[in-house]
Amino acid sequence: MNHIMNVYEQMPQTLILSLVGMSVLDYIAGLLRALYDRKGNSKTHYKGLIKKLGIIIGVLLGAITDMAVSDGAPIFTSMIILLFVSGEGLSIIENLAVMGVPLPQQLKDRLIQVQESEKEIFYKIVKLI
Repeated sequence: MNHIMNVYEQMPQTLILSLVGMSVLDYIAGLLRALYDRKGNSKTHYKGLIKKLGIIIGVLLGAITDMAVSDGAPIFTSMIILLFVSGEGLSIIENLAVMGVPLPQQLKDRLIQVQESEKEIFYKIVKLI
């Protein structure tokens, strides 16, 4: 149990807070998009919640992998959180764009660039394992 607490204490808290914030914003943007499109229903609502639970499972998988492979250093956890944060950001931008909210092209380009580079890093690390 102490080992799990050590991993938690070593995790970059700003990354975790960023992920929570982006997840909440993505969920809200999804709800707004559903209202905008007049396509809101409980099935879609629950799918969004299940997606967020899947993200939590992914982060926990990273933490467990860190305990097993990297002696508790939050390498995999950080990588997984960054992947999810960029994915949530792209989802928010997509929802806002569908609703007609003008977004700076630089913001769109940067988030796409971050997601692509993080996927590249993820696949390189997976090949090493």
